[in-house]
Amino acid sequence: MTAQALLAVAVLPFLTMLAMVAHRLKAVPVYVHLGCLLVAVFLGYIGISSVLKGGADLFVLPVGLPWLKAHFRIDTFTGLFLIIINLGAAMASLFGASYVRHLTNAPRIAVAYPMFLAGMNMALMADDAFSFLVSWEFMSASCWLLVLTDHEDEENRKAAFSY
Repeated sequence: MTAQALLAVAVLPFLTMLAMVAHRLKAVPVYVHLGCLLVAVFLGYIGISSVLKGGADLFVLPVGLPWLKAHFRIDTFTGLFLIIINLGAAMASLFGASYVRHLTNAPRIAVAYPMFLAGMNMALMADDAFSFLVSWEFMSASCWLLVLTDHEDEENRKAAFSY
């Protein structure tokens, strides 16, 4: 189950790459948000099934520090937070798919938003300190990019500076 969740999270950087490559097409931010919606619904389903099943599922990736691999785990508690986080992500993605059509900075949002969702979900599933720290910093940096998408506004620049 954790392997499927990590594969779903791995789709999100591809959505970011799509947004970066095809940023001139008006419909790309909408498709990116709809892709994020599908990933969030799938991760919510994994959360529901892990809460109902109980137990824990560990997956080890052969990346990280040379003497330590990256460990990710989904247990009942993580499944509960996967439901909560991805319910909010699904609603935000559904709203964002219609909202970004009118924004001039929609391509910048479409680049940062999937990376934020990826970092947030990986921080939930991280089972060792190094994986958690990398996921948390990844989520934090992409959140900073989301704050800075409207960089012409002085308030946003101040908020990004203090962030």
